[in-house]
Amino acid sequence: PVAPTSLAATPKPSRMLSVLAVAVAAFGGGASFPSDPQPATCDVAIVGAGPGGAYLAARLADTGRHVCVFDLLQRPGGRVHSLRGLGPKGDLTVEAGAYRFALNKTCMIVEGYEWCISTPVTTHTIIDRLRLGWKQYDPSATEWDSKLAKIVDAHGQDAGFLTYVELLLKQAVATGKASVHFGREVVSLHLDDSSRDGASATSSGAPRLYTIRFAGDFAPVRAAKVILNMPQTPLLRVLAASSGLAPPGDSAANAPVLHAVTQWPIFKVYVHYSDAWWRNSLGLTAGALHNTEA
Repeated sequence: PVAPTSLAATPKPSRMLSVLAVAVAAFGGGASFPSDPQPATCDVAIVGAGPGGAYLAARLADTGRHVCVFDLLQRPGGRVHSLRGLGPKGDLTVEAGAYRFALNKTCMIVEGYEWCISTPVTTHTIIDRLRLGWKQYDPSATEWDSKLAKIVDAHGQDAGFLTYVELLLKQAVATGKASVHFGREVVSLHLDDSSRDGASATSSGAPRLYTIRFAGDFAPVRAAKVILNMPQTPLLRVLAASSGLAPPGDSAANAPVLHAVTQWPIFKVYVHYSDAWWRNSLGLTAGALHNTEA
């Protein structure tokens, strides 16, 4: 995600209540989400309860397929996480990951390159499927991110981007065809020996099954289809430890498409003030403030 326009101002300690340093790997303060009893088999196993995994779970459960969702963390959302109930009045929501969507394709120039945001599936899901409230992210029409939107509650306040991921999973579970399981670290996948010929079923007509193995004492799960909705590094680690997913002598982790993605860490720092002095005292409602000489 791209950080919002910031006010690079010198902090005023007397007005600063707290500083929240939030890294992508460190989360807390979100709403709880139940974890279901683990089944022995699934029609479709989805590894990763982030936006992609939640969306697929809801769509597949709608078709009547038995879907199992597994996630390493103890919460849904993956790299989307809304820290709710913060601030002295408990009414502050801080986003520790993705936090907005594009109503239409939106572009800007960054260091001479055109950089675009296009989220048609997310936008359709939030507005049409879930019918969530939303409003313009930046009210300043001259700012590029004025064409982006965020999720709000019935009072127009930030509801948290995690809301749509949570609701998709709850819709999937409500069909009676899906279950969600947290605290499950997938370590490898193994295709049955009898179905490694590439066919969709064995010679006896039984569907090909993958065995999913987890870290710790969790029992393996077997599934006819597996969807890996995971970040690049853990995905490569799982594929390297798996068998039957690639021709003999090769590894599924060697697929060129898996190495075509560039990733980098993002660290966000949020500063919460008791008084919006940049607006109340300086009259600034948008843009950047540089007062290093003050």
